[in-house]
Amino acid sequence: MSTSKPIRLPDWVLLALEKDPAFRLNTMDGRGWIDPYTGEILSAPFGHFDVALRHFSATKPWLTLKPKPLKDLLHQRWLHYLTNHLNFIDQLRIFRQGLWLNPYTGQWLSGIRRDNNRITSDTIDDLARALGKCEQAQTGKLLDKFELDALTTTGPDPAVVAMDQQTSAFTKLKTASDF
Repeated sequence: MSTSKPIRLPDWVLLALEKDPAFRLNTMDGRGWIDPYTGEILSAPFGHFDVALRHFSATKPWLTLKPKPLKDLLHQRWLHYLTNHLNFIDQLRIFRQGLWLNPYTGQWLSGIRRDNNRITSDTIDDLARALGKCEQAQTGKLLDKFELDALTTTGPDPAVVAMDQQTSAFTKLKTASDF
């Protein structure tokens, strides 16, 4: 371990660590901090601030990099979480008639790719993008089991399914006709 004295960080970096959501983003389990410049996840089970200070003192990323947009960091956060937890959380794997049930909002969403009804890396990427954009998901609190059970039992609204099928058919036709 280096014994060199940490450098004094610029005031704007210190302020960002206190106020900017992109500089304060932790993993969903709260045990890691996400570097806003690289997306690297650093162990921070007791909070992000001291970890970030040491990391930034050592790496000085602002000299060569720009911080990533918060939406990209949220995507990274959810990719990390889903990669490690999707197999164990049934509520995140509810699909009906080609739509996915967002267990944080109760909405049935289209556009989540699966390969022959199998979850793939593309599926995980699509879920991470959807959850990164979902304000309710950032708390990590799923809807109650009885609410999810009711939504699963009734399934998606037939009008939503029909619209999704029309959109999907149009997209396939357009893709086939593009040169």
